[in-house]
Amino acid sequence: MAEHDPNAPTLFEVDALVAPSTGYMDLTDPRYAYMFGFVQADGHLSAGPGRKGRLTVEINVRDIAILREFQQLTPYNSSITERIRLPLLLRETSDRGPALHQTQCP
Repeated sequence: MAEHDPNAPTLFEVDALVAPSTGYMDLTDPRYAYMFGFVQADGHLSAGPGRKGRLTVEINVRDIAILREFQQLTPYNSSITERIRLPLLLRETSDRGPALHQTQCP
């Protein structure tokens, strides 16, 4: 997992978070309004098993603190994972088009 960038701007203090009095995802609360807009711009919804959905957000690793703050705001289980995109020059091509080169990354 990548380390937090200490130079990244802080949106709000995680320690100062309190449960909103009007309920979850009240868009009059600036924290939830920011999260809602962020997910609208950078998020992706997909179908999960059963009647569950899956929300995925892909951002630069230096902004990982934003996702950690969102975890504090939501009452749902969530995880933050990291993936490594290989530069175009490291990809192999095959008969079926481009494919990622299989390598072990530390």
